[in-house]
Amino acid sequence: MAICSILEKKIPGRDCSFNAPLTEYLSTAQNEDEVLLEGLKAILEDEPDVWIICDLEIKISRSAISNRIIYYRDIFKLKGAGLRVPYMVYKHTEERDYALLIVRDRPAGYLYARGYYYCMSEPSGEYYDCRNDIVEISPATSDEIVSVWKKMKTEKSGVIQRQIDHREFAAYDALMEEALQAAASLKILAEESLPKIRERSETIAYLVSRWFLLKKVVYVQYMVNRQILAEQHENDIRKQRNQAKMNADAVEFISYRNLWTLE
Repeated sequence: MAICSILEKKIPGRDCSFNAPLTEYLSTAQNEDEVLLEGLKAILEDEPDVWIICDLEIKISRSAISNRIIYYRDIFKLKGAGLRVPYMVYKHTEERDYALLIVRDRPAGYLYARGYYYCMSEPSGEYYDCRNDIVEISPATSDEIVSVWKKMKTEKSGVIQRQIDHREFAAYDALMEEALQAAASLKILAEESLPKIRERSETIAYLVSRWFLLKKVVYVQYMVNRQILAEQHENDIRKQRNQAKMNADAVEFISYRNLWTLE
């Protein structure tokens, strides 16, 4: 099933917070993110019949091999689906469908964007068959949003994504370093903010989901790297998988239980 056939059936209030034509979003949205808004306006000028879905819930599979190996059980303690993709702009044409997944978190936004994609593209997941319809970005400028969107009309998503990967992280070590820094920053955020908050559930969900996404992208990005497999593990997939698990384990976090009792 194509990506638009799935997304157009998502119901606001149940599966997402908003799902309608981009014109409607821009006329009603109370969003102070100027980079995002300017990028969306430029997309609309280029193509008027585009839709946007916000806060799309993604269900996480307990049976997915990567999730079993990562073994971060806290993600399954959250109410609901546990993960929400901030924005996806999508378009149906007679030739093909395509969707742009946008995360504006700074820093480490691209890691989270890739993490969302790896969750959506799990073999048992709802979006597995249309995984090649999706491109993920964490744009610093509105021009980047428009540039990638225009490329999606004529180029394959995989080609575009590899270009973005190379621009964001020239090597896996750089990705790993940023993931560790992001995880440490989340711990500091938890320690500084949670003791001041009476109702913690929303903040805890935010923290747990992002630790999971970091672990996910660190593991999967390592496993799909054929150069690492050949040069560091002598084409032994078991060695590569073991190191990928060690990398995911290195992403530190505060346990779900302790998040509720931080003082």
